[in-house]
Amino acid sequence: MKAPLLLLFTLITLSAPAQTSVYHPFPESNAFWCGQEQGYDGSCDHTSIFTIYFGNDTLINGFIYHKLIKSGYQYSSLCGSGGYFYYPAIAIIRQDTVMHTVLMYDTTLATDTVFYDFNLQVGDTLDKSKVNWGNGPLCIVTSVDSILINGNYRKRFNHGCTYGCADSSIIEGIGSNSGLISFPSTCFEYFASLTSFEQNEIAMYPDTSANCDVISGVKTISDADYIQLYPNPFLDQLNVFVNNNELTDIIVYDISSRKIIQKKFIRSFSLNTEELSKGIYLYKLINKSGVMKQGKLFKD
Repeated sequence: MKAPLLLLFTLITLSAPAQTSVYHPFPESNAFWCGQEQGYDGSCDHTSIFTIYFGNDTLINGFIYHKLIKSGYQYSSLCGSGGYFYYPAIAIIRQDTVMHTVLMYDTTLATDTVFYDFNLQVGDTLDKSKVNWGNGPLCIVTSVDSILINGNYRKRFNHGCTYGCADSSIIEGIGSNSGLISFPSTCFEYFASLTSFEQNEIAMYPDTSANCDVISGVKTISDADYIQLYPNPFLDQLNVFVNNNELTDIIVYDISSRKIIQKKFIRSFSLNTEELSKGIYLYKLINKSGVMKQGKLFKD
């Protein structure tokens, strides 16, 4: 156990460049977090495409809390299972803007617990006292900087985890880039990614071209909705899944629209991206009917 801990602490950056002193509160309505999770249980892969958004408010002990709904679609490329899911209250939250903290009401203990604490410092351990998913892999804040979101800089708390990926971070007023309530990716048999965040009908993360649609049990999903590229942002591997058995081309371009990768596959494909430089890439997925999907990819 000592070796992973020592490795984590060697990653810690003692300085915090480009920090902003302006606090950006957590949304309380009209916000959408879109994401995806994938896990492997030894025989089947399980991929969930989900949206988290606000439901009705509720009054508890004199405080107004906001219910968070999670809905989406789950499928398996290996086992063929799939179906919609809908959770009407994955969390009941309120925030303290003075303390820069978002609290979650625990219905079992009848008390508040921490949903997100945005007072993080370098060296902090991300346990349950700091973040709602803090009972997973050991994660420690390694640096604090800022990220430009919709024309304003917000604090970003970067962290390293045992058996985790190097690109994990928490963004003030948004949450984790692995998803609002998802553990950070382990980069081995479990991946999680916040694919987009939208507030007041304005796309904010990862950029202004992001799109976050609610996936619910009443939505008719087209083939394009079954297409997934993950994780995004990616590191050394990019996975692609298309829910049909047709021959598909994936073409990846650099930001100057120069073609750098073109591969053919059927249904699923894993692309080694170790040699790609950090930055923004464009992609197209094409079958015999034409362009199925196109968009941006980000390598951290």
